[in-house]
Amino acid sequence: RQPALARTLESVAEQGAEYMYSQGWGEKYVRMVQARGGRITDADMVAYAPTWHAPTSFEFDGATVNGPSWPGAGGVHLQGALGALDPEALRRAGHYTESADALAMMLEATEHRNDALQMAGSHSDGVVAVDRAGNVAALLHTINTDLWGGLGMFVDGVPVADVGCWAQAGIQRAGPGGRLVSPDNPLIVTRDGLPIAASSAIGSGLYPTTLFNLVNQLVYGMSAAEAVATPTFHHARFADGEVMHRATRGDFSPQILAEIRARGYEVEEHDPGHGHLGYWVGLTLDSLTGQRTTAAGKSLNGLALSE
Repeated sequence: RQPALARTLESVAEQGAEYMYSQGWGEKYVRMVQARGGRITDADMVAYAPTWHAPTSFEFDGATVNGPSWPGAGGVHLQGALGALDPEALRRAGHYTESADALAMMLEATEHRNDALQMAGSHSDGVVAVDRAGNVAALLHTINTDLWGGLGMFVDGVPVADVGCWAQAGIQRAGPGGRLVSPDNPLIVTRDGLPIAASSAIGSGLYPTTLFNLVNQLVYGMSAAEAVATPTFHHARFADGEVMHRATRGDFSPQILAEIRARGYEVEEHDPGHGHLGYWVGLTLDSLTGQRTTAAGKSLNGLALSE
């Protein structure tokens, strides 16, 4: 039971969203943050308003990929990575788990990144859903912080994440009144105006995981269930101009890894459960037959729904 949260939700139902900003809850939140040395003011809460942005949309292999636009970084990142890939060349090379040529193309694409976008998160839920009419939704709910950041503050039953404990560089880049860059990457993919796939992901490896699984769906014709069961590479380590790619031990054959290393790609293997993973949930939908498959990785607080 969470009676404090229940009372807060009842107040929101009765008084509207203003209760969370310029009225009861918002006022308590400001006082509590200020008591802990924070700088937020009542005026900041009153001035806050959500911003709406058209999605980033781009073509890849005959499909239209729709993702977040800036300051949502996922769509921008994925557009650069997919733009570095030739789907026909991937098909000719074979699947990247069996072809060093294809794997080299994929690793090259993962290096199209931006230092500002390499963020980690925890306590997150990815959801994709499709109803019987073929309408699709993809979303991510996240506090986007490392556990509680040492703060662990609750205001009338509502947990307040301490994003500021680790996002100082991003806060400085955003400036006063600016929006932090969001690393999330929920996607809806269409062909001829109809949805054919959707996904959401979280974790430090969410970008390469999304890239690999999307290529598995669009280029190699896999269902969401087949894609989520196929090995991918994870969050790479970038330092001093060098890139160290990461994979789970045993996912790729010694021969493939030896060929990749011989081409100059640095690769390190980690035991299952390491901290560089991306957690993915997705669906595929055949707009002609209505057949759909949904899948969620075992480690993600994710849900894939099909009606």
